[in-house]
Formats: sequence, structure tokens, C-alpha cells
Amino acid sequence: MVFAHRKSPWAPRAAPSSRLVSTAHATLARVLSKRIERFKRVSLEAAKQCGRSQLPVIETPKPFEALARPDAMVLTPGAPPLDSSEKLSTNPVVLVGPEGGWSAPELHLAQDRELTVFGLGPRTMRTETAAIAAATLMQWLGGDLR
Repeated sequence: MVFAHRKSPWAPRAAPSSRLVSTAHATLARVLSKRIERFKRVSLEAAKQCGRSQLPVIETPKPFEALARPDAMVLTPGAPPLDSSEKLSTNPVVLVGPEGGWSAPELHLAQDRELTVFGLGPRTMRTETAAIAAATLMQWLGGDLR
């Protein structure tokens, strides 16, 4: 499972009233709901096309703290790559950060929880590209591509 965290361009900024904030959150929720439904349709079609029996799980965005569970791995630019001998759980969880990278508090939390932090080489990727690369790496390490 790969979670991509992306700072939303629709996220509310400093709003002068709570009504504006609630309206912005309602708009954001509607947009996210439509996108999640679209991602589910795309994942279903992709699974059919490649003959997969299990669909990828598409969930609503969650805060980093909720996702930083013991089996999670954190992808961040500049971190060392995973070793090919890395032991994966049966359902690896990879957290992919926004283009600007994870914040210092998020990386400290990952370190405090002893999560595996890894990178994909010297280049910085867009969130969408990094998520695809991470999913492919997990498939290769798990033996799915051999």
C-alpha cells in the first residue's frame, strides 16, 4: 500500500470567519471525494488490465501521525536507498511525501517510531512519480516482478 501525501491547492488559508473555513473544507471534501472515486475506478481498470486479483486500497488523506505505524516505511529525498535484502511485511506501507519533502517534525516522528526511511536515488521526483516508483520497488523486493 502506498500513501501519497500532497499539499492540496484547495486547502483553506487563513480565513476571516469560521463560515469561510467550513465552506472551504466542504469544497475540499467534495473535491477529494470525487478524486478518490476516480482513483478507485482507475485502479479497478488497471487491475483488470494487468490481471491482478487484488485492488489497491484508495483511502482519504490522513495525518502523518495516523499513518506512521510500525510497518510503515517513509520515502524521502536524500535518504539512502533500500537494501535488496530488506525484509518487507506482507502488506508494505510506503508513505510518500509532498514535493517539498516531509517536515522536520514528521521525520523526527518517523525516527522516534523507528520507521524505515529510504530514498530513490539522487533525483527529486514529483509525488505521483515517486509513488509509482515506490510501488514498483515494493513489487520487486517482494518478488512480484521476478
